[in-house]
Amino acid sequence: MDPITPASSQPTSPFRGIPPQTKTPRKRMPSGNSVTAPPTPSDNKLQHLHRGSDTALHTNSFAISIQDCHIFAYTFTTTPESNAKRHVFNAWKKQLPTLYLATAIFDGFGTVYLPYLVDITAISYVTIMDEDVATHYKVSLAKPSSFDLKDVRAFIQSESKLEISHQVQQGLSFIDAVLVSTVFEEESPKSKSILSTKAIDSNFPGGLKLVRNWQVAVEYTCSELLLNVGVTTCLVFNQGSIAELAAAYLKKPNLESEIITIGSVEYEQLSGFLSGLFVVCTSDAITGALKIFSLSEKFDRTKYFTLVPLVSCINQENVVSLHRMEDLMVLGQQTYVGPLTDAQKLRMSLAPDDRFRLIENGIMLLQAKKDFLARWGMSVESQMKSVNANIMKVPRMQGKHGHVLKDSSFSSELADYKVHKSGNIGSSVCAVFSTETPEAMKKATLFFDKTKEACVQYGVELKAHSVAEVMKQHGDVAVVTIFCFMTNDITHKPAYQSRLLLCGLRVLILFRLVVDIGGIVSKELYWTIAVFDSATRLTTENPAQFVKMVQNTGEEFGMVVEKTRYCPSRRGGHSEFLSTIKSSRSSKFVLCVMCRYRTWNLTYIVGTQSLDPEYCHFKMLDLLMLINSKLGGINFVTDFNILSDVSQTEGAMFVAGTIMHPPQYQGQASIGSVVASMDKEIITNLSSKFSGLLKKFETKLRAPSRVIYFRDGVLEENCSYVAKREVDIMKGALKNHGRLFFQKDCLNSKKEVDFGTVVNSGESIYFGCECLHV
Repeated sequence: MDPITPASSQPTSPFRGIPPQTKTPRKRMPSGNSVTAPPTPSDNKLQHLHRGSDTALHTNSFAISIQDCHIFAYTFTTTPESNAKRHVFNAWKKQLPTLYLATAIFDGFGTVYLPYLVDITAISYVTIMDEDVATHYKVSLAKPSSFDLKDVRAFIQSESKLEISHQVQQGLSFIDAVLVSTVFEEESPKSKSILSTKAIDSNFPGGLKLVRNWQVAVEYTCSELLLNVGVTTCLVFNQGSIAELAAAYLKKPNLESEIITIGSVEYEQLSGFLSGLFVVCTSDAITGALKIFSLSEKFDRTKYFTLVPLVSCINQENVVSLHRMEDLMVLGQQTYVGPLTDAQKLRMSLAPDDRFRLIENGIMLLQAKKDFLARWGMSVESQMKSVNANIMKVPRMQGKHGHVLKDSSFSSELADYKVHKSGNIGSSVCAVFSTETPEAMKKATLFFDKTKEACVQYGVELKAHSVAEVMKQHGDVAVVTIFCFMTNDITHKPAYQSRLLLCGLRVLILFRLVVDIGGIVSKELYWTIAVFDSATRLTTENPAQFVKMVQNTGEEFGMVVEKTRYCPSRRGGHSEFLSTIKSSRSSKFVLCVMCRYRTWNLTYIVGTQSLDPEYCHFKMLDLLMLINSKLGGINFVTDFNILSDVSQTEGAMFVAGTIMHPPQYQGQASIGSVVASMDKEIITNLSSKFSGLLKKFETKLRAPSRVIYFRDGVLEENCSYVAKREVDIMKGALKNHGRLFFQKDCLNSKKEVDFGTVVNSGESIYFGCECLHV
């Protein structure tokens, strides 16, 4: 059989039962009359058509192929009356390159299908009365005995938009559950013409479903998610690629060079694993070449997503009316060709609150996958962009003291370029940067594991994973991005109320950053790392034993218990105790234990803290964050040798300057602004104002040993000129002190002493200088 045409040269129909939209050249008969006509529809062919059966289709007909189920055929009139039909027909007319429209069908029995709507209008059928001529259409793939997953793996992990090569297209097609090599033949006997389909059997169980989306409205890379339907919610993996997950499923170290033979046991296992994955491809609207490829786990929408639109290509801002299949016209014949939901109205673009409510409902379905969630750090995404995979695009601050990116401050300050908060559900995200990460991670992991072992000895059932299983190393920087679906901060509500918010979730990996915004980062920052199983219970005596066990365990790793609080409620409704483990040296991890009085459900909170609250240190970090945002949020590493030169003890003054140019037609002068870290903003000339800032800084503290100048509002071509000019002005302001010193032997030349000359308060002649008061 002929191999399929590569995607880069010509689009192919995802529906294997219809050839590409190409016109068959009409043959002129040497004698007689030629008649061009479509096959005549047959009533019994418009009912359920199982794969492999023959069907007669005609002009203006559409075929719907439902994966591994049925084939339905129906026809739209050219002037449809219903909204659904009109949207489908109008959208199809704009879709000549992609040939089809993706649709979603809910069968009313708990299953959602994504069939393909294919137009065959442009196919010409030739009937030659005097000759017996048959025109053959072949759409098939050469079926190899094995295929290499290396190219598929590289393609899945690629971060750039690229075209699918012919080799990768073949590999992906052979892990496609709907792959059926079909030969299309148009048989034209003298008395009739009929289009027949013959399906070649494929023993491929499960696999990937390939969808080429017709709409190219937003560009995504293959690491992001492209959704077919507005209300679809899918799962994406924060850690680990699809190929790595497949390797773990097959209990293999990797799939770099694995050759899996079709029909083997490994092939069956991989096919079963991939059958739960949903593949989305988009095509270029001009060339038809496949550009973008992404994977996500198929999400079960049957319980919480009953309002599935019939056609996914309708304008997302319009309210559309969905009609039952039996309400659609079939060229004058009212033929019922498949079960659908009743007529519904649905706004395709859901409001954020509704969307997040659906997401939260969907999370409840993940109870059976709690171990998998904890291991791979899975998060829930909707069509609305969120902070997933963007946290590494903020500045990478690292050093001997460590630094915590504060969610409540920097997420809002830098939200305009990379970091986003996702809606009203209280999702939090933060990152921990530290050069001591490997050692601290190892210490915290051992401590956490030791605590779990002690919990077992005391009869506490712990359903959580260690720190190492939920934290991922990025060189010497540890970054954790896990979402917390809670409407309130866990520290602002009792433990039992926070527990009720997670009702139905036995295990959910969370973290929550608690920061006291008061100019200086709080000494205690907490992370929620795990939620215990509802079956976890303690007796009244166990909390004290547990705290003692935590103290003993912490001492082994240089950690001490700072305080223990056990506060029974006056009303007897609940109580909670809090045990904070604070490092006696430079550890970056804190352990918090919260408990409910009646059930003693425990919640671990592992957090970080900065033990260096010096003002200038964090002021410098904040300034570098702002500079980095001006540079577009590019990752960089700060040389903390600079920070050692601007500590609080030496006295460093931060100075910032900017300039604003009014429009030329106004004839107004430009406005310059210079501000220091110890004064309010005052608009004046640079020299006099800088002198005033120096005096005020010296009055409040002392004369600064260093000056850090942050300048804004300068065009790139003027930067060097402005820098030289303003630095000279600032140097002049620094030299305008109360006394001028001249060399003794050069009074006539008025030459100043060399820079750095030390002048004592005693007799100036002793230093070979004379003093002139000005």
